[in-house]
Amino acid sequence: MTDWKENLEDMFKLEEEVVTYRTPEEAAEKIAYLLEHENERCRIATAGQARTLRDHTFKRMVDEADARFQTLLA
Repeated sequence: MTDWKENLEDMFKLEEEVVTYRTPEEAAEKIAYLLEHENERCRIATAGQARTLRDHTFKRMVDEADARFQTLLA
């Protein structure tokens, strides 16, 4: 669970791989809901972890930065 960011949807499927909130009240509501719905909470957590391990590794970030630098240097 994290606060909503404009580019977050570029990295995760919102409400499927990460739960977002825009206000403290919305955060409290979503926390209460997820605490009552263990299966959904676990499904979202598992999907978010899988996406992170697949797409958001340090090696992948370094490889992407290297590719950008190579393009700029060419």
